[in-house]
Amino acid sequence: MENLKILTYHYIKDSEKKIQESILGPTKENFYKQIKFLKENFNIISPEDISKAQKGDVLLTFDDGLKDHIDTVLPILLEFKLKALFFIPVCLLDHNPCPPVIIHYSLALLRLKKSEKLLKEFLKKFGIIKKFNQNTDIKEKIKEIKNFFKVELDHNIAIEISELLNDYLNKKFPHLFEKIFLSKNDLKTISKNNQFIACHTYSHPSFSKKFSINFLKHEIILAKKRLEEFIGKKNNFFCLPYGTAEDCKNLNYKIFIDSDTKYLFKCFPASIEKKESLVIFGRKSVYMNENNHDISKYLEDL
Repeated sequence: MENLKILTYHYIKDSEKKIQESILGPTKENFYKQIKFLKENFNIISPEDISKAQKGDVLLTFDDGLKDHIDTVLPILLEFKLKALFFIPVCLLDHNPCPPVIIHYSLALLRLKKSEKLLKEFLKKFGIIKKFNQNTDIKEKIKEIKNFFKVELDHNIAIEISELLNDYLNKKFPHLFEKIFLSKNDLKTISKNNQFIACHTYSHPSFSKKFSINFLKHEIILAKKRLEEFIGKKNNFFCLPYGTAEDCKNLNYKIFIDSDTKYLFKCFPASIEKKESLVIFGRKSVYMNENNHDISKYLEDL
């Protein structure tokens, strides 16, 4: 198990979907090539076999409950007879948006200037006046906005602003929510096709912030239980939101153990850690411009 390699994907771009023109992620065509390459050169294991993983084994994971995962990912997994882990923000069961995804789509569809203007308007509703750095390039400005939303802004306000953005976007782009996120029926379909559905908290907070124990119970224990009851299957997997090194500094591991989690996943490459009964894995995110050589190098270097 110590030598297991784990890859994670978020957006998989489909050139036929206009809303994805400016979304960052591997294309549908490149994703297919990557899965074919992995199937031919590595042993891709089922999540249920994680405790028996050997050197050279690979596990596939998909984060954030995106529509791409049923439209593009599931058919390809089925073609190659593979199983994977899908980590779902449980807020989707209430038809509430996953905050960082709405920020990404706002920036992609409205562009930077309009998104920044809207964000400032919405912040004013909460008595917050925010000035973003005007002397940075576009990439740095986007990074600043994402980081503000993730780290600096109170999470409850971030949720409300993401809902305001969601409402605005759905008026401008009808049925956008349904085009971005997995529906309840989608989740059932993925599960019925022998894939694994696991919890990614309720509302995707950054655990670099300090939260009350009641908030953590809602985001971790209750969210995991609710998702399992909805799917009708229990599991012992859990994925940290964002999952960067900063997000993992001050984790309350006991609350994950209390949620019956055995395997906890980060979102950056790291050696396996063990905290009592908890096994904590690092993962490699696959980015837009990476190819089979890049992925292979990572897998073989570990």
